[in-house]
Amino acid sequence: MLNRVLSVAVARRASCSEPCSSAPSSPSTALSDSSALPVEFDAICNDGSHREWSNLHTRIYRQVTSPVLSPILRLALEKDMPTNYTMLLMRAANKAFGVPNHNDDWVAPLFLKALMPKEAKEIEGRPTLYAHFRRALFDLPGVGVPGMVAFLDGRTQWFDERVRVALDAGVRQVVVLAAGFDSTAYRFARPGVKFFELDLPHASQRKRELVDACLPDRGAHLRPAYIAADLAAVPLGEALAGSRFDPAAPTLWLAQGLTYYLPPAAFGGMLASIRALSAPGSSLAFDFIRLDALSGRAFTGGLEVMALGVAARGEPFLSAVDDSPAAVAGLAKMFGFRCRQRLGARGLARRFLPHLTGHSWWPEVQPCFAFAEFAVGA
Repeated sequence: MLNRVLSVAVARRASCSEPCSSAPSSPSTALSDSSALPVEFDAICNDGSHREWSNLHTRIYRQVTSPVLSPILRLALEKDMPTNYTMLLMRAANKAFGVPNHNDDWVAPLFLKALMPKEAKEIEGRPTLYAHFRRALFDLPGVGVPGMVAFLDGRTQWFDERVRVALDAGVRQVVVLAAGFDSTAYRFARPGVKFFELDLPHASQRKRELVDACLPDRGAHLRPAYIAADLAAVPLGEALAGSRFDPAAPTLWLAQGLTYYLPPAAFGGMLASIRALSAPGSSLAFDFIRLDALSGRAFTGGLEVMALGVAARGEPFLSAVDDSPAAVAGLAKMFGFRCRQRLGARGLARRFLPHLTGHSWWPEVQPCFAFAEFAVGA
């Protein structure tokens, strides 16, 4: 996935329409060039390691519980499915379990059946008792990540909403970064709209084969442009240059499940590169981990378990963003965008998952994540 490449590359609502104090970098600028980033960037986006563990619960968990749980997770995950497989399974879970207000991703179950037939069978039709047990265990505080399935369902709906709004506004090209098993291009395909999926060469080829197997009728299911590129070696603009991508036309950029796997310098480089390739009317939609959660200033038990799990898989969380309105607006302004939208877990639940009451003892939507949409122009 592109998130691996970029990490190797190291390489509520606000508005800020003034231009960035320093011009956005060229599309050929290396994503790892931290010297090109504004000096204020580190205060808003970093790996959280130089923040104090001011929360007592965080100190206890990281100093006592983590050393015990980490080797157990490492052993448990040795034969477990990769992270992107897990995310695909959870994306399809709410619909399979009959949860109200689930997402409309009809492609995810097809991918799931092709990639994980055993797991797909467990939740197909009437989910098995074991499937119910696994779901309950995953939501169990202390050993699981409460609210993660709901978050992933809501996340899919939020990104889908961004696509619908952009297409209704006349945007005719959409770039999906770190495409993985994302199905946006197939569900929203329509004549006159160009979709581009960027990923590593081997991942891109595998995606083509998966799509051909699950959606064989090319007439009924239009294909995106598959951009196979190693962004550790090829700049974003150069990777897109050989395609039908038009930097003079408004573009919707989607970075779903990507930013927290990027070192801060690579994330900043991504923002600069996207801004340099974005015409007025363009926008970037992305999700991120809250800086106070990753740093430990705000204790989020689910994040602590999740961070141990992804680290055990060799895919640690590398960056987070201050989610305060002023900080998110400042980050947008820093790179020549304006902040069109900022959304947290509670806002996500109110908008897309209204059946959740908010009265549970543990989070109904995993609160360590947030969303932002940056726009170019008015």
